[in-house]
Amino acid sequence: MILGLLGAAVASACEPWSPDLLERWVVRGFEAIDAEDVDAHAAVWKDLEAALPCLDGPLPSKPWAEFLVGLALVQNATGERWEPALGTALQVAPKLQADLPPPMASWTPPPPRPDGEVLPTDAHFLLDGLPVTARPDLTGLHVLQREQGGVYETRVVRDGSFPTAWLASTNAPPEPVPRPASGSARAVVHGMVGVAGGGSGAVQSPSAPNAHVPEVDDIGGVVALASHGTLGGTFGAFWDLEAPLRFGGGPDVDAFAGVSIGVGPLRVRAGGGVASAALQVDDAASLRLAPTPHVGLGLWLPAGPGVLDAVVAGGATPAAAHVLGRAGLVVGGGAGAWLGAEGSWHTSDWKEESGPLRLVSRRWQLGARVGFAWGGGA
Repeated sequence: MILGLLGAAVASACEPWSPDLLERWVVRGFEAIDAEDVDAHAAVWKDLEAALPCLDGPLPSKPWAEFLVGLALVQNATGERWEPALGTALQVAPKLQADLPPPMASWTPPPPRPDGEVLPTDAHFLLDGLPVTARPDLTGLHVLQREQGGVYETRVVRDGSFPTAWLASTNAPPEPVPRPASGSARAVVHGMVGVAGGGSGAVQSPSAPNAHVPEVDDIGGVVALASHGTLGGTFGAFWDLEAPLRFGGGPDVDAFAGVSIGVGPLRVRAGGGVASAALQVDDAASLRLAPTPHVGLGLWLPAGPGVLDAVVAGGATPAAAHVLGRAGLVVGGGAGAWLGAEGSWHTSDWKEESGPLRLVSRRWQLGARVGFAWGGGA
């Protein structure tokens, strides 16, 4: 499942998704067209067609028409029948024809056949996002919807007939599509687990350096286990974990979690956690944890051959502060290899219980992160 919510994941049970996510398929479709990648566009259309039956709301007519125009352009370029897709697009948004190449720019779609009998009044019906009250002509490529009792049923129809069961009036609404446990209309999860590596530095600055608490200024390599992700739709939770091991030094840990709010492809995060400081006292490393708040902004956005996953976050108290940034590409969509870069900086201020000595510990890390990613939705 991906991009944000990929239709290919809808195999045995329907996972409802919000109509505003249709814009993402439109963007991905035109990115494939701009790249002249017919296979990529075919994959986008396959994902969308599989996901449409799980649409939890009215189909946005204008984005749907825009996607159909792109589909028609690809079909025209590959010698397929483009008239069904373009005919539906122009019925919904006729002005889209103005920018099309020949012969599409001058093509006139055939008039639809007269509507059939009046549809039942105990439900609402939509054809390609527009309301209908009589049985419509379904010649071409269409999305047909019935809403009853707040529950939507959606079907993709190609030169088909109106569902006979929908013509019968009933006071009983259809069974609702099973929903995830989340309060969001679209419960989604995406994340990654992998490793990081690169350069790292550690600085220890005592207020009065001595043989027991020396000054430290080391730069070297680092490797780390890492995982991050988001659970939930509009409202959910996030996690961001990393366990670095500096060459010639000791282990560290950065662990943050909290709530997240999705706004389109953006996710606002707010929570807290701990960042460690490896203090050098009497020739031994003493690992200490500095609590700190954590706020930031994340991004989960389809981009070319995959999905862009990025975040910038940080937090501070009078005794500690941290900043982290990360950007990577999920190759192939919502499930696949995660390849990217990351950086972080931490500082903390400590007072030794045995006396007035204070010391400041700082560390930074910069490098690459690779791993396996999974997920869908926003």
